[in-house]
Amino acid sequence: MTKILSGPVGAILLLLMTAGTADSNGSGCFNIRTGIGYDFMSQEYFLDSLRYTDQDSSLKSALLKKDYLDDKKGFIFFSYDPRRHPDCNQTALFELGWEQTDDLYRAIGNGRLSLRTGRDRLEAEGGAEIKQRYNGDRRLGEELALISGQLRHLRQWNESLESKLKLYAEHLGFDSTGEYIYNYARFGGEVGLNLITPGFNSIFLTVGYERREVSDSGQLDYNLWRSTGAYFGFMGGTQISADLNLELKDYAGDSRDDYYLILLNTNFRIPVGPALYLKPSAELELFDFQADDYINSDYYLTRLGLQAEIERAGVSFILGPKFELLRIASPFEGDDDYLEYMAAAGIDYVGRTGLICLLENQLGRRTYNNDPEYTSDFTFDRLSLIGSGNLFGGLRLDLFLSVEWEWHRIDSDNTRLYLISNNLSYTF
Repeated sequence: MTKILSGPVGAILLLLMTAGTADSNGSGCFNIRTGIGYDFMSQEYFLDSLRYTDQDSSLKSALLKKDYLDDKKGFIFFSYDPRRHPDCNQTALFELGWEQTDDLYRAIGNGRLSLRTGRDRLEAEGGAEIKQRYNGDRRLGEELALISGQLRHLRQWNESLESKLKLYAEHLGFDSTGEYIYNYARFGGEVGLNLITPGFNSIFLTVGYERREVSDSGQLDYNLWRSTGAYFGFMGGTQISADLNLELKDYAGDSRDDYYLILLNTNFRIPVGPALYLKPSAELELFDFQADDYINSDYYLTRLGLQAEIERAGVSFILGPKFELLRIASPFEGDDDYLEYMAAAGIDYVGRTGLICLLENQLGRRTYNNDPEYTSDFTFDRLSLIGSGNLFGGLRLDLFLSVEWEWHRIDSDNTRLYLISNNLSYTF
C-alpha cells in the first residue's frame, strides 16, 4: 500500500480526503470523480502429487493458492455530464480519467455527441485507452493502446416503427506481440427495426456483419455474420421476454475454428397472487463447428429454471430450482457431459435514488455421465453480489463479489475461486 500512496495516486487520495469540504450538490455540468478501488482474483486448489499413480498416497493434500489479480488503485475522472443537470447542453458528454496501481497506469477518454432533427437522431461515440507499466518487470501483451468509435442513425417513422443503422470500428495495438497476442483492427455494422405494438409490446430485429484483420497473422482474420430477434411485452398480465441470436464466423485460415451458434433465451414473470410471481426460464446454446476436434467439439447447453418471487416495498425475494445440462456431440461425447441441479436464492433491490443490490446464492451439485480423468462429481456453492449506491453526499460505493467453492469426493479436486472488485469514489 505504501507504493500506491506515492506519485499521482497520492495526490488523488489527498484530493479524496479533502473532498468532503467541497460542494457536491451535483448542480454543475462539469464534475470531478475521484477515489480508490481494489480488484482481487484468486484460486485455491488442492494437489496430491501421487493422485495419478497406482500407489496409495500417505501424503496430505497441500493447499495451493494462485493470485491472478491483486491491485489496489487510485483514480480521478473529469467529466461533462448533462444528465446531472437540466440546464446543461444535452447534445454532448465526455469523460477523461486516470487510474493507477502500484505498478500500472491507465489513461482513459470517452465521449458522445447526439443530434436530433425532426424524426432523425444521429449519435456518435468514441473512446481511447492507454495502459502502461511504470514499475517492475514488463509482461508480454500488458502494455496497450485501444481506440474505438461508433456512429448510429435512428429514424422514427411513426409511433410504432423505428429503424436504426450502426457502424463501428476498433483498433488494438500492443507494445510487444507474441504467440496468442496480436494487434488487430475490427469494424462492422448492423441494421435493425424496433416495432412497438398497440399494447406496448416490443419486437426488435437486427442483422449485422463484422470483419477482423490481424496484421501479424492472416489466419486469424475472420468474417462474422449475426442476427437477433427479440420480444418484450405482456400477455394476460404475464411479462414475457425472449430473444433468438444466430451467429456465423468464418476464419480466413483453415476451417477448424469456423462455427455457427444459436442462442435462445426466454423468461416469464407470471402473477399468481398479491405480490407473488412465478418465474420460469429457459436457455439453449448450440455450437456447431465445421471441423470437430478435441479443442472444438460440437455441443449444446440447456439451462432451465422455475423460481418464485415475492416483491415487498421494492425488494424482491427469489427462490427456486435451476438446472444445467451439457452434451458434447458425437464422436467426442463422454467425459465432459454433465448435469447440474441447484437451489438458487436471491434478493434484488433497485431504488429510485440509484441504490442497487443484487444478491444470489446457488447451492447444488454437478454430476458427470462418465468418470473423467481429471475431475469428478462435486457439490458447489456459488455466491455473487452486485451493489452500487451513494453512501452520503457525493460519496459512492460500487462493489462486485463472486465466490465459488467446489467439494469433490477426491480432495485433490477441490477448488475455491474468489473475485472482488470495488470502487469508493467522490463526485463534486
